[in-house]
Amino acid sequence: MSTTLNMPHAKLSADAELRAELEKLRAENSKMKAEAAAKVVLKVSVKGAVSLYGIQKQFPITLYRNQWVRVLDMADAIRAFCAMPDDKFDVLQNEAYIKAIAKEKEKAAAQPTA
Repeated sequence: MSTTLNMPHAKLSADAELRAELEKLRAENSKMKAEAAAKVVLKVSVKGAVSLYGIQKQFPITLYRNQWVRVLDMADAIRAFCAMPDDKFDVLQNEAYIKAIAKEKEKAAAQPTA
């Protein structure tokens, strides 16, 4: 008789263990998804294009080497653009601002250093 009385208890215990394991796995899965979403990865294609994954949800940003160099050459202007306060965040003003920074950079590069 004791075995028939313990069966429901054993089944409840096994169900509780399974539920706890399921919750643990769900938490691990969520953590892994969050880490993967936060990861930024570069991949090189067969044709030599470099793709940046992790910036957009679905598609990578893909440019060829010379295009990446042009973007990286504008790093200071892009940082200045991103640092602008929200109230000054107007497309036309920012285009002029980026051009002005590029001109200043060209002038600085053209000046001989002592």
